[in-house]
Amino acid sequence: VLTSGGGQTALAGLPTLARLVARYGSRIGILAGGQVRGGNAPQILQRTGVRELHVGFPDDAEPGRVAAVAAAVAQADQ
Repeated sequence: VLTSGGGQTALAGLPTLARLVARYGSRIGILAGGQVRGGNAPQILQRTGVRELHVGFPDDAEPGRVAAVAAAVAQADQ
């Protein structure tokens, strides 16, 4: 399920995302989305327990957006 947890962003929806993961995470995938960036990806992962992130990449996205999130996730895993 792709969701921001009902917030304008994944950060705003952290409490709901965490509740969804706690309640349903063993049965369905909870994919956090909504302004996920390299600077907030580790916090989203750590505070919610989600195992997947959605990173939007529109035509006008800054270069390296996906790489920055991937690097932040890899660093958080260490």
